[in-house]
Amino acid sequence: MKRLMIATPLVALAVLLLSTPDASAFGRRKKHCAEDCAPGCAPAPMNVTWVEQTVTAYRTEWRTRQVPVEISRPVQRVEVKKEQRTVVVPTWVTEKSTVTEVVPTWVTERSTVTEVVPTWVTEKRTERVVVPTWVREKQTITEVVPTWVKEKQTVREVVPTVVKEKVNQTVWQANWVKETHYRNVCRPVTSVVNRPVVRCRMVSVACVDPCTGCAYTSCRPETYVENVPCTVVNYVTEQQPVEVTVNRPRAVQQQVEVSVCRYVTQERPVEVNVCRHVTQSRPVEVMVCKHVTQERPVEYRVCKHVTQQRPVEQRVCKYVTQQRPVEYKVCKHVSKTEDVNVSYVHTDWKKEKVMRTEHYCERVPYQTTVRVPVCVPTPPCAY
Repeated sequence: MKRLMIATPLVALAVLLLSTPDASAFGRRKKHCAEDCAPGCAPAPMNVTWVEQTVTAYRTEWRTRQVPVEISRPVQRVEVKKEQRTVVVPTWVTEKSTVTEVVPTWVTERSTVTEVVPTWVTEKRTERVVVPTWVREKQTITEVVPTWVKEKQTVREVVPTVVKEKVNQTVWQANWVKETHYRNVCRPVTSVVNRPVVRCRMVSVACVDPCTGCAYTSCRPETYVENVPCTVVNYVTEQQPVEVTVNRPRAVQQQVEVSVCRYVTQERPVEVNVCRHVTQSRPVEVMVCKHVTQERPVEYRVCKHVTQQRPVEQRVCKYVTQQRPVEYKVCKHVSKTEDVNVSYVHTDWKKEKVMRTEHYCERVPYQTTVRVPVCVPTPPCAY
């Protein structure tokens, strides 16, 4: 726009300079021009004037409008059902059984022992003397030997078993709520500011032709400063409330199926080592004192061995098999049926239309006044 306003006076000045008549043309009134000169006066020079003109301009404005938007909102539906469930309840029960065991018992027994008692007698004679002599002999003895024997027995044990059960568990469920949030929005603020603008205008200047002495009006460019109102748009930041849908999870109790380890009593055959007392015979080699009869004439005290019997009471350890009652506690699992209420939560999506505020930009026309250069002919000089 500035280039157009500067170029227009320069073009008008060039037209005026080209259309200025020759100095000899003014001498026709005094019969100085030739017969072949064009009849009439030369065209008058042009003058540029500035005229105010109303034009239509456009400015940008921010507008708001309400537009319908379709959204999906979750709706929760709770369904309660009554079910019968069987649970296994561990119960401690006291049981009685009879255990057979071998108990060592000390028993007092009486027996008759035949023994040789040495008796010292003084004699003078030739006699036979019994001399004790130790000789190795092999004998067979009978004894009770503890022997480990493998036997099959049935044992009752508690076996861990994995069972599926339904337990209550806390889960987080989606909860959509509407909240008001604030966001920063730039709002345009329009203001009118006067700014100095350097412009060029054509000024009329009176000139005198040196040849003819005729005065005429010419135009010359002149710059000047003018305050021009301008529309300035400034953006102001402000907080605008916006209603949004936010997911706030909440804790919900629901039943889930999990694997639980339960202990079940079972019977299974096992092979164990049992100590049994078995009577068996085995050969042994022992030192035996035998009396040998000899004859010799001597005088001495003779030890005579007299065989006599005497009762002997001694304690003997015997293994007696007896039974005794045993009372112990056993954990048994008892099945129990009970009624429970089970809640099932279903989520349905519901479509609905809501109004949402939308910002858009629109160009608005307005009327303003500008100055436009116009070329007008200069009035002819007075003769």
